Amino acid sequence: MAELARRGRIWLFLAGLAVIGFAAAGCGRKMLPIRPGSYPPPAVKALNHAWSEEGTLVLTWEAPSPRTEQESPAAGFRVLRARLTPEEESCRGCPVRFDTAGQVRADARGEDGRFRFVDRPSAGFVYRYKVVAYSAEGLVSKESAVLQVRR
Repeated sequence: MAELARRGRIWLFLAGLAVIGFAAAGCGRKMLPIRPGSYPPPAVKALNHAWSEEGTLVLTWEAPSPRTEQESPAAGFRVLRARLTPEEESCRGCPVRFDTAGQVRADARGEDGRFRFVDRPSAGFVYRYKVVAYSAEGLVSKESAVLQVRR
């Protein structure tokens, strides 16, 4: 009889662990629902820059149209920026942290068909920029090539 009670406590303990494990895993919802068979928007290409007369940096890029029906159109673009000191730039294996510098809507295409983002970098730093497109469903494209600018 004592053996049976001991086994019951072990099974109760294991069942409790299973319940805690399922509760800790969460509901599984991490983003908005995605249409089955959807793919992220195409990656941004031809990221370039120019300096304005006022000293602002103007980034420009192209966003290709979706190549298939499954590929999502871009709803907007996230401009990512890393600001490095000269010492940080010279460190070849060091990780670089990109933060969101701003966003550009997909309907803000210029007359030349390119998108623009204006930034005011501070003197004495090296800046690295990259752009990602995102869809209305939250799917994110591959990152553009990294553009490095000195101020």
